[in-house]
Amino acid sequence: MAGILHKGVTGDPTLISPMQVLAMATQHGAEAMGFDDVGILLPGWRADMILMEAGLPHRVPCADPFADLVYSAQGGDVRMTMVDGRMLYLNGEYLTLDKERILAEAKLASNMMMNGR
Repeated sequence: MAGILHKGVTGDPTLISPMQVLAMATQHGAEAMGFDDVGILLPGWRADMILMEAGLPHRVPCADPFADLVYSAQGGDVRMTMVDGRMLYLNGEYLTLDKERILAEAKLASNMMMNGR
């Protein structure tokens, strides 16, 4: 939204580049939350990153990888998530969560709300 909103308000499609939007979401987002060792992949910093599948129909052609990430990529394109150097998600599998237990607890909570308990 950051890239689209600014462009729509000003009528200037070159106002903010996809690289600037990506920096807003990563480096500047981390800074805004008070983190000083995340947001950029640097030696000694915590490794938070995702790996996304390229070449999907909604991401072709990819003339600019930054524009592709900002304007075309979707959450379902994520194939791997790593937080603080620990892999949490890989190819559809949550490596640190008990998905079945979480779904069962969510269903129970939903039933309790629906039944007024």
